[in-house]
Amino acid sequence: MLRRILTGLRLFLNFALVVAIAVELVSAQKELGAMVWLAWQTFRTEELYISLVVTALLGIFFNLLLQCMTIYFIPWRTEQRILCCNDRPSWKKSGVTL
Repeated sequence: MLRRILTGLRLFLNFALVVAIAVELVSAQKELGAMVWLAWQTFRTEELYISLVVTALLGIFFNLLLQCMTIYFIPWRTEQRILCCNDRPSWKKSGVTL
């Protein structure tokens, strides 16, 4: 049950970030989405790339935060350990060939 809650939270935070930036593109004056829109309209490529990098870093930060929370709260979840370790999959250890 906790795994499902954390997975839903992870999906929700990424979706919320996209929606927040999209709403800021339309209605905000000084936030990140407005910075993207203004930089696009005035051909300020440096500001455009900076704001896109900041948006990407926010998404990566939220994903890593929730992945660490998942590893901390659900330590028995094997998929996380496989992603973190350079271990061979179990079917390779047993000598099974595909």
